[in-house]
Amino acid sequence: MLDCHNTHALLDLVGRDLLTRFDCLDADDPLLPLAHQHEAESPCPDLETVRLQLLQPKVDRTALLGPLEASVNRDLSYRTQTAATFQLSLERELFLFGRPLFQLLLPLGIHAVQAGAGLHLVAAAKRPTAC
Repeated sequence: MLDCHNTHALLDLVGRDLLTRFDCLDADDPLLPLAHQHEAESPCPDLETVRLQLLQPKVDRTALLGPLEASVNRDLSYRTQTAATFQLSLERELFLFGRPLFQLLLPLGIHAVQAGAGLHLVAAAKRPTAC
C-alpha cells in the first residue's frame, strides 16, 4: 500500500477497521490484559495539540511539559516492570506497547534527559514545525 509517489491506496485505508496488536494475540495470552491496561493507563496524547501549544508565543512550557513528563515516566515504569516480570525482548515490548512516549515527542523538539530514577522533559528553544 505504501507508494510514496501515489498515496491514494494508503489514504483509502484511513478510518477503516484494521488489525491491531490486540487482534494478533491469542485470547488466552497473559500479556493481552497487560497490553489493554497499558493502552488505558498510558494513552498517547494528541501530538498535534501539543505541537500547536508549543507554537504559542506565551506558552508556559513548564505547565505543558509537567503532565507529559508524568505520562512518559508512567509509560516507562509500566514497560520496565512488565518486561522484567515476563522477560520480554525489546521487539515483544514494542509490539505490545508501541513506541515509548518520549520517542514520539522527539519530532516536536521535546527531549528526555535522565533525572534520578526517571526522565525529565526539555523543550528545545526552536519551535516545532510539523508532526
